[in-house]
Amino acid sequence: MEVECDFCHNMFERKTGHLCWCNECSKPHPMCNICYEKGKKGGDIVDVKIPRNSITDENKEKYS
Repeated sequence: MEVECDFCHNMFERKTGHLCWCNECSKPHPMCNICYEKGKKGGDIVDVKIPRNSITDENKEKYS
């Protein structure tokens, strides 16, 4: 399934992208690998591992 990157608006295969948590709106945004790599290099993205059980059931179903 393809989804649109919320950052560059290009389509990408869902399995090959990322979900970036937004602190402003408290929800994840789909992000392609290209935008992810740019964000990591620029320091705008910080990976934080969280336990799966801390994610709401609604978001687990919606984004898994």
